[in-house]
Amino acid sequence: MPARFNGAPMGLLYLAAELQRHDHIVDILDLQALGGNDLLTARLMTFNPEVVGISSTSPSHKAAIEVARITKAFVPNAVIVKGGVHETYCSAHTIANVAEIDYSVCGEADYSFVLLLYALEKNAPLSRVPGIVFRNSNGEIERTAMPKTRIALDSVPPLPRYLLGNSSYYNFRIFDGRRTTQVQTMRGCPYKCSFCNQRNQAVNAASIECVVAELARLEADAYEAVFFDDATFTVNQKRTLSLVQTLQRSGISLQFAAQTRSECVTEPLLYEMAKAGFRYLSFGLETTDESALKQLLKSTSPHAHADHTARAVENCRNCGIESCLNIIVGLPDETNETLLRTFDFANKLKPTFVSLSAYALYPHQDRMTAQQYHEGVSLGPIWNHYDEGYGAVHPHMSEARAEEVLLLARRELGNRLELV
Repeated sequence: MPARFNGAPMGLLYLAAELQRHDHIVDILDLQALGGNDLLTARLMTFNPEVVGISSTSPSHKAAIEVARITKAFVPNAVIVKGGVHETYCSAHTIANVAEIDYSVCGEADYSFVLLLYALEKNAPLSRVPGIVFRNSNGEIERTAMPKTRIALDSVPPLPRYLLGNSSYYNFRIFDGRRTTQVQTMRGCPYKCSFCNQRNQAVNAASIECVVAELARLEADAYEAVFFDDATFTVNQKRTLSLVQTLQRSGISLQFAAQTRSECVTEPLLYEMAKAGFRYLSFGLETTDESALKQLLKSTSPHAHADHTARAVENCRNCGIESCLNIIVGLPDETNETLLRTFDFANKLKPTFVSLSAYALYPHQDRMTAQQYHEGVSLGPIWNHYDEGYGAVHPHMSEARAEEVLLLARRELGNRLELV
């Protein structure tokens, strides 16, 4: 059955597009979708790669280490490069503790990985490659300066989605199983939510013309639905309005969904989005508890936050767009009383769905968690029911508490509750 959100590895697709532009032969194996180390070993034997890039989040870091070890066992001469969000904060720990991983790439790897391959091929100084960490000839860990420029999204070639095959794994349930893919129209988010790894970053956006051209290609390739993989899709409402009005004129008939903030939508904007094919929007309610909202850096005014959320859900309903409110559970000082207040508030708004995320601690918040992710944490089956659940560090939520909260949520939220 299609999952609510089983995202494609967009970072690997962007990287593959850049590598192909520089005449490298590229293959992608998405073990999250396909699973099984037998598949990994079979692909290694047939492809016999010179370089293997492994991308992971912090919760999947331990699994990535196992992939590196299997790879070295079957292709001992392959250079192994680890990237992904985890490496931006934990690269030195990875290189110090995982002998099978030769290089770690920090931050956006679009340029750095290409430059690293060039340096390895030409035996050029690694000091010229930005954003990498490695062991030098003396076994000492070296780190190069972070990249000074960000990729121009308009310059990216068409993403080679064909490398992922045609698996139904990527078809989101919110689109009723329609053939789904993701599109990134921007990177970064100016808001400062402590739990987000894209927080407090200047927005790097593609042009509307470029976005619409990509969507037209996707429709021609028989895709039926697109989830916009932006941290806050409507952060620039003027740009969003221009985009959706351009989509209306284009004749593109894809269905769309996105995530954003409740204060970043208005009823007129949602009306235009619905006309363009939007059928689902997700908003971060997180909690109604004042102290928790401030700790999360989500809002300094719980009343304003509640008002924005209520208005966004009502406006979505008026415009025929399904809405989902995300609630974070397992917060510091959480009690059943504070949780029930949040559930009650969500129920009164009558969104289409409510989803649960387990509050997790990540290395961008606390570097000391690097060792915990290295060892592997929160591996019980209960965590599979939460966003940010399985494999993450949950400092304020035991497995027993996770079970209790899930029972409480099922009782209070009923059919609105959407589990992972």
